[in-house]
Amino acid sequence: MKSKEEILKDNGIYPGFKSTYTYESILAAMDEYASQQAPASTPPVSAMEDGWVKPKFAIDINNKQVVHTGCMVTASGIVINLFNPDINDILIDDIAHGLAHTCRWNGATKTYYSVAEHCCRMYDNADGNENKRIALFHDAEEAYWGDIISPLKKILPSEITNKMESFRDIIFKRFNIPEINDYVNELDKKELEWDLENLIKNNNHKGWLPDNAKYQWTLRALASLTTPTK
Repeated sequence: MKSKEEILKDNGIYPGFKSTYTYESILAAMDEYASQQAPASTPPVSAMEDGWVKPKFAIDINNKQVVHTGCMVTASGIVINLFNPDINDILIDDIAHGLAHTCRWNGATKTYYSVAEHCCRMYDNADGNENKRIALFHDAEEAYWGDIISPLKKILPSEITNKMESFRDIIFKRFNIPEINDYVNELDKKELEWDLENLIKNNNHKGWLPDNAKYQWTLRALASLTTPTK
């Protein structure tokens, strides 16, 4: 059984890493969840050889070429290729930050409502550890690609939508997430209906602001990754 520190290191979280939350506070959060969750019998994420190796960072970008075609700079400063991502560049903290700062419905809700909170609601409403893990990560690629609204996504070239799906597949492989199933798809549909009623037609919900959304998603992710799926 891996230690908390080893699990965090596998996910690119290490002392001094850039985040809204300190390394120590995340360790404390894991302790908080440990009293509620059964420990995993096997490591849910494969360790990288020789520990975590930093990829190219934004600080290395030449000022004359700030925008690299097909790439983005993550919150932790990593330059990641959206069309051919390195699996080791994908970090829990970047996913949490990206989802927390990405709005559902293209920001047209009556209150701030992030993809991170949407995923947390699905996690909380899902039955079983496997479904919870899938639900929490089902939109994880949107931390990098953004939440392209469905009416637009339906008319985008397949080259783009296929790359988005491929990116999600790499995230799922990175964190050992099972394939999205009919149960989670149906749960997602119900959440869409809930959104329409409570966030678009009416103002019945006070959404989490980005810092809290990031914190809540991170807590659930660490709980999920240290809990058996079965």
